[in-house]
Amino acid sequence: AVVSTQSGHYGRGGKLLEKLECHGITPGKAGTAIIIHELLGISVAITAWYGCYKCFHLKSAAKIFLYLEKHSSYQRGKGWLYKRAKPITNKFPSIDPEKLIFSAAASEVGRKILAPILVPGKLAFTVLLMKLIFQNQQESALST
Repeated sequence: AVVSTQSGHYGRGGKLLEKLECHGITPGKAGTAIIIHELLGISVAITAWYGCYKCFHLKSAAKIFLYLEKHSSYQRGKGWLYKRAKPITNKFPSIDPEKLIFSAAASEVGRKILAPILVPGKLAFTVLLMKLIFQNQQESALST
């Protein structure tokens, strides 16, 4: 299915591109929009992970750990994760590797639960930032 918009024809994703064009984000500006959207996503992920690391208490998760330790895959998975976390914990010895790993898992679950809010929010914020960026560029071009 091909969608016709002001700038041309688009296949899949045409509805999204059409909506973006309504907000002034043309295909030529799509690269900037994608970069902004991805930076927002990375910011949300890092913020969620940091928040979970600061708020996560291993004592409160002891029951979960006891349950998980009964499963054979838990120890293999834990070893795999510790190996991945080792460069971080070597560089920053004050970071607890177990807390780091489980806060990452908790932040991932939290972001998945909040996805119906986060995804449209990131899109709306991307559109807002794009309008501000290109409005400022147009104003500076007009003043020169």
